[in-house]
Order: sequence, then structure tokens, then C-alpha cells
Amino acid sequence: MKSTELFRKHSGPCACVLVLFAALLCTTMLGTLTVVADTEPNDDFATAESIATGMHIGDVDGTDVNDYYNLTLGGTDLTVYVNVTVPNPLTIDLYLYDQSQAEVASDTGVSGDVATVTFAFETDEWTYIQINRTVGFGSYDLEVTVVDAMLPEIVHDAVAQGWVNNTIAITANVTDNVAVNNVSLDYTNVTTGLRYNETMTLVDGNYTYSIPAPTSTGTIEYFIWANDTSDNENRTANSTITISFDTEAPEITHTPVTSATVGATFNISATVTDNAGVAQVNISYTDVNGDPWNVSMTLVAGDTYNYTMPAQTSEGDITYFIWANDKSDNEVRTEYYTITVTGDTTAPTITHTPVESATADKEKSIEATITDDVSVESATLYYRKKGDTTYTPITMSVSGDTYTATIPASAVTTDGVEYYIFATDGVNEATSPAANPTTSPHEIEVTEEEPLDMMWIYIAIAVIIIIVIIIAAVVASRRRGAPPEESFEEEEPPTTE
Repeated sequence: MKSTELFRKHSGPCACVLVLFAALLCTTMLGTLTVVADTEPNDDFATAESIATGMHIGDVDGTDVNDYYNLTLGGTDLTVYVNVTVPNPLTIDLYLYDQSQAEVASDTGVSGDVATVTFAFETDEWTYIQINRTVGFGSYDLEVTVVDAMLPEIVHDAVAQGWVNNTIAITANVTDNVAVNNVSLDYTNVTTGLRYNETMTLVDGNYTYSIPAPTSTGTIEYFIWANDTSDNENRTANSTITISFDTEAPEITHTPVTSATVGATFNISATVTDNAGVAQVNISYTDVNGDPWNVSMTLVAGDTYNYTMPAQTSEGDITYFIWANDKSDNEVRTEYYTITVTGDTTAPTITHTPVESATADKEKSIEATITDDVSVESATLYYRKKGDTTYTPITMSVSGDTYTATIPASAVTTDGVEYYIFATDGVNEATSPAANPTTSPHEIEVTEEEPLDMMWIYIAIAVIIIIVIIIAAVVASRRRGAPPEESFEEEEPPTTE
């Protein structure tokens, strides 16, 4: 229902009769009228009973002076109507509060009548209702209604041009203060003039529908309609789409790739645009072995299409061109381009700060940054105890360009540790240190860990020394500040004559 008949103050006994009649009518039409009774304790804001819109029965007596309720609105710009039917001899005060418990409306001293309060809330919040018994006691009927009068808002950029054999995407952003219920597109068929009404689909925050591809020129009229969960509805103005034949081919913007390395993949990309929409983009090429290929390029972002060329196994030339068409089958292609594939002659680069010290019987992590102009195939750490003749290899783990391996604690002795790093791109190799890594490796000096009990002895001695220094300083300070001692001459005893 979009409207609710509201009771006004001082409508007298007729209001009570109307309430009973309405309840009876609802029972007849809907089967069972759901009535919710107040649940004690609900005597203050802290214990307010949560309710929904509809009819409620409450009761106040000599020990139950107040009933509090709270209602979550669930939207912005909503008007709350509260009606309380108060029979004689009960007298009540009715108050409405916002979520900060500030009073926004009241109807006081009501007896044998309907107490009514109304307030329009702009923000999405909740409200409190207080029924305060001032005279008498007994039950009351509470009716709560929330009315949403705000229409859904439709934001849409009208489509003015369409093309034969091309679908037409219609998109709109539709919002509502409470919730959007339905969004539809009403449009005419370009050939028959028949009207269609189709539900638009919510995709990534926008509602969309694609009008099927028209088969002839002409015009399509359309508008977008929406309603909310309170059945408030809105629609856009009529818009006209002119349908024409598309004779314009796509446009390809491409920077040619001219060189590549054996064993390495590489990307070929192009920007392809069209006035009516791109249908397909392909790359046609002949590899270094003379084999022809024709494959689709992938749309990766916006109007950019990409193809990853497989790694070539030998040197030679790749020839290629890019081809595109639109939904009207207008097509375009680039000129031929040549890619020269050569062998990889650049070794990996190892950036490493040598580890110089370690503690005996504790594992030691070795880290390096390794890069290559093509790709790093693998990296290995070789280590040995100082004095040994053979190295132990460990495959280094990789994260980005960072390679890591750990020398186990069993190899970290006071004799010392020697190590070097080896990396390869599959063709070229590199080491750290760069010269004579097996005979002049990186060296780690290993020292014994200070025993734990000796460390505590050192700490205790240091603490005692500090305490002694502090005491000595305090004593010296007091002596410097003390008054000089007085000297007394010994008096001779008096003589008697």
C-alpha cells in the first residue's frame, strides 16, 4: 500500500470504531491479523523493545508506568506515523525520539481517544517510542507506519546512435533512499514499431539491457522505468535512437615489435577502436620455422588487445600483421612487420651483500637479488665447512627477484663456512663472487655463542657496580652538604676559696 489512513487527535469514539472495523476488514481479506504484544521489561531506553511496523498491544498498570519501543527505519527521508488508541479511564503521554534519544514529537494527556505523533526522518537511523501512563491503568493499541515518499533516482546518458546488426547496450544508475525494487526498459522495435518491456539486470552497480541487433535502418524510442519497495515509481524522458548502416572500419594503433631473444616469450599489443564496437582482433604470423599461425588477441583493458608470442627455439625471423573487424563485418589490417630473433648472450646479474659472521650451531640465511634480460632459469647456493674439499648445493627459493637459501646449523661450526651463488638463464651463467668462486668463495667467520649462565653473571656484576657507584655518589654528596663541626673548649671547674 502506498498510503495509510491515519488517525488524528480528538477524533473521538469514531476513531476506535474505525480501528476495529479496519482490523476486522484486514482479518477478512488477509486471513489472520498479526498482533504483537509488548514484552517486559521495556521501561526505559536501555530496555526498549524492538518492533516492526504494524499493530501492537501494550499494557500499563500501577507498577508498569512506561513502555519503550525502538524501530529501525532502514532508509533515509522516511516519515514515521504512530497512533495509540487509549480507552477510558487510561490517560497517557505519547513521545517520539530520534536515535540520540532527543524528543522530536509528542501528544500528551490523551484519554478515550487516539494519540498521534508524526515525524519525517532525513537520515537512516532508528527511533524510540515512549508511552507514559499518567492516570489509570489498562491496555492500549499501538499502530506504527513508515511512509516512503521518495522516488527512485535514475541517472542515464541517452543513446542516440545505433547500427544495423549491432546490439545496443542501454545502461542506467538507479538508486533509492530505501531499496530499488525493479528497473525496466521500454522500447520499440525498429521494423514493426511494437513495444517491448524488459527487465534490466544489475551489473557492477548499474542496470543494463542490450536491445537485440536491429535488422534495418529506422528509429527506436525508449525510456527507463523504476520503482522502489514502497512502489514509488519514476521514469526517464523518451529518447530516440537512430539506426544506420555502419560502413566505418575499426582503427588499429600498434607499435611494432622488432626484436626478441631465443627461449623468451614476449607480448604484442594493439589498441583497436570502432564507432559501433569491435567484434574480433587476430594476429597472423609465421614463426622462425616457417609455420603459419592465426590466433585471437585477448582484450585486456579498455581497447587494448594482447597476444603472448611463444618462445622461439632458434634464431630467425617472425613476420606478422594484426587484423580486426566490427559487427558489421567492416575489417582492417596492418602492414607486415618483422621480428628478428637472436640468441641470448647476456648472463644473469647477481646482487649480493656477503654474509661475514654467524653463530656456531645456528642456521644462516643467504639472500641475493638475481635478474636477467630474458629470465632466470635457476639459482643455487653452494656451501661447505672451511677446510672441506666439496660443496653442498641447495636450490634457492624465489620471490620476485629475491632468491633465498639457508645453510643448516650442522654446517655452521667454529671452523668457518665458505659459500658461493650460481645462477643461469639456460644459456648464460653467473656466480657470486664473479671470479674463481670455488677457490675464492665468500667466507663466514663463526663464533661461539656466549653461554647463558655467564651472560647472567656479567649482568649481575654490572648491576652491582652501578649500585656501588650510586651509593658512593650519594654519600659524597651528603658529606659535601653537611655543616662544619663546632669545637668547644673544656671549661675548668670553679674554685672555692
